[in-house]
Amino acid sequence: NAALYAVGAQADLAGEITVVGGKVYLSYPEGAASRTESPAETHTGAALLVAATVPEWRSVSVRSAIRFEEIDTAIAGLAAAAGLNSDARFPFLVEGELQDLQWHVIDGARLTARGMSHEDHLAAAVRDTLERATPTLIGFYSKSEQGNLPNMGSCTHIHCVMSAPLASGHVDHVVIPEGATVRFPAPRK
Repeated sequence: NAALYAVGAQADLAGEITVVGGKVYLSYPEGAASRTESPAETHTGAALLVAATVPEWRSVSVRSAIRFEEIDTAIAGLAAAAGLNSDARFPFLVEGELQDLQWHVIDGARLTARGMSHEDHLAAAVRDTLERATPTLIGFYSKSEQGNLPNMGSCTHIHCVMSAPLASGHVDHVVIPEGATVRFPAPRK
């Protein structure tokens, strides 16, 4: 389904799942690095998967840089300007050249039995960073699901996909500069 968008973690926290426009990206930890593949079909299970079908997107241009610490407020404001209700869960895309992109791929084999916090996940993950990158970010915003959908204390859960070299994972930090594009679901007619 070319209108499918999703973020999540593989079963047993064996890696990350990202779906952009129906294309599946599976990221796996491999020692100190990660590997991403985009299989034509998969039977990979998910520990967590949040998905939406979005047949059409509405674009909004970022007028001033958004620091990661401000992303919840900025996404809510941009969504409201695009006519979305920020009390309901919604997906969003971010496109353009981004700065200070940091992401991880969870490695459930390194996670302790009690380690369910975001900090525990980071400690058991393969991490990577790019000073400048042109990925697609796919995220979900939810004010009411903190700790279930987004990270504790946050309203957003965001993944990234880079095409060359192929990489994807859970976003831990990013700066969205002025001029980047944020896309929200267009109202259904």
